[in-house]
Amino acid sequence: MILRTLALALALASPGDTRAQTAPQQAPIAAVAAVGGGSWSTGDADDIAQVLSPAEVAIHLFGESHPAAGVRQARAALAELLGRDGSARVVRVEMLGGAPQRGFAELSWEVSAPGSPEGLRNVVFLGFVLEGDSWKIAEIRVFR
Repeated sequence: MILRTLALALALASPGDTRAQTAPQQAPIAAVAAVGGGSWSTGDADDIAQVLSPAEVAIHLFGESHPAAGVRQARAALAELLGRDGSARVVRVEMLGGAPQRGFAELSWEVSAPGSPEGLRNVVFLGFVLEGDSWKIAEIRVFR
């Protein structure tokens, strides 16, 4: 599913926007962030796990930290976290540069609160690193 969504995101991306695109063969970081936001919104930990860095992922979830999690550990933590009804949207995407290239996406994630008509608003930062010709998530931070 993530590949179909990424293909759609690439088709919708503006071809004249070169701020986030660094090479013709790689997906712009904004398109990858949009796919990540969509997967976050639907609670699809498996989809997100497909774009996690295989080296390691730093996870910081509401104060609980795992600075060097593997993909399986990160996926399990995300599955537990994303088991709530909610919606996410990409608020900001930025390139940070460096070698390897890095960037991040900020998501606004609203989840339903048990016993409350109002949702809880959270901020999610997805830290990306360019591995080969694809962006991978190397860090996830979730704050209230």
